[in-house]
Parts: sequence; structure tokens; C-alpha cells
Amino acid sequence: MMKFCFSINMLRRVFVGIGATIITFIFFACSDDHLQAIQPDSEKKKNIAESMTCIKTGPLACNVPPISSLIKDGCAQLRSCIEGREIGGETILGIEACDEPVVAPSGYDFGRLAVMAADLVIDGPPSHGAFLFAHTADGWCAIDQLLASTWKHGGYCRVSIHFEQGGSADVITTITSERICHTPLDQSEIAAEESDIATIECTHVRYRNSAGGNEKLSETRIDGACEDK
Repeated sequence: MMKFCFSINMLRRVFVGIGATIITFIFFACSDDHLQAIQPDSEKKKNIAESMTCIKTGPLACNVPPISSLIKDGCAQLRSCIEGREIGGETILGIEACDEPVVAPSGYDFGRLAVMAADLVIDGPPSHGAFLFAHTADGWCAIDQLLASTWKHGGYCRVSIHFEQGGSADVITTITSERICHTPLDQSEIAAEESDIATIECTHVRYRNSAGGNEKLSETRIDGACEDK
């Protein structure tokens, strides 16, 4: 009688063990199926996150999120994008200040463009540069360095901007920039009515604007004022 009871108990344990093994196998199988099912969603979220940055909008390739207000957040976004990077053969150490952006007139065929000038900190005297922004479906992004940094001559620089678009399969935008840098004068120079203009330069840059991003096509720079803005 004891042997029979022992055998019954052993059988019960065997069946319980087999049942637990089957349940465990089903659990892990379902878990694998579940993980496989959610992986595409994870990839989608990753792709959406990448699309929400400015990295593909232009040559500057800023790995920062778009912004809704260019006036409020443009300088901060630009600072996050360029600080510590080598651009145009110079390492940008920081930004001292930014001018108010110059926004292209409304009615353009592809989005909106804007230019923001900035006083840059590089390895040497403060420099003046200008950067191009584009408005995407998610907000504003800094897309390229429009004007290379130049020494401020101990004074200041000002830039006038002109936008022009031409029709084509993709929209071609020409941006004409005239930069005038002024240098401080001493009292004798002021009395002699000498000019405080240190340098004048004119730059024409052409971009192709499309849904895939903004591509720089050409750049022409001359010393002197722009003849036709």
C-alpha cells in the first residue's frame, strides 16, 4: 500500500513538472513573438526621432531639434550646433551674440529661409559670421554657414541680405550678402572725417531647395560693394 501511494505521488510530480515545462516554453515562445512584434514599432520611433532633428536639412548637419521661434531660440540652437566644431578651417569656440534674423519675404515656393549674423569666439580676436536657417515641417533649422567668419577689426560688422528665387524642377534660391566691417577711430581720425569702414565684401550663394534638404550649388565672393542686390 505504501509503494502504491508513493508511485501515485511520483506520477503527480512528473505530470506537474511536465506541465510547468510546457507553460514555461509557451511563455518564452510568446515573449519572443511579442518582442518581434514590437521591434518594428521601435524602429519607427527611432526613425521619427531622427526625422525630428536638423541633421538632414542642410550642409551644416546640426544634430539638434527644430525650433518654433527663430527670434527666441535661434541663437541657442546655433550655439548648440556649432560650438566646438571646425567650420571653414576654424574651430568655433562659442558665440558672443546674435543679430536679429533677416527672414525671406513670404510667398516663396519652398518653405522660408532666414539669415542670422553672429559674433563668434574663435582662436583669436572675435569674428563675425552669418548662418542660414530654413523652416521645415517641424520648425526652424540652421542649415549652413552663409558667410565665413572674419575679424571684426576691433569694431563691428553689419550685413544686408537679399533673397531671389528662380523657377525650376527644384527651387533655386540665390542669397546676396553685403558685409561691411567698421573699425574704431581715434579723435584725430574723427576730426579728419576719415572713414571707419575697414572691409566691404559681396557674396552670392545659390541653393537648391527641395523636400530632401538644402544643397549648396555655388558661392562667389568679391571684395567691394555689391553692384546689384
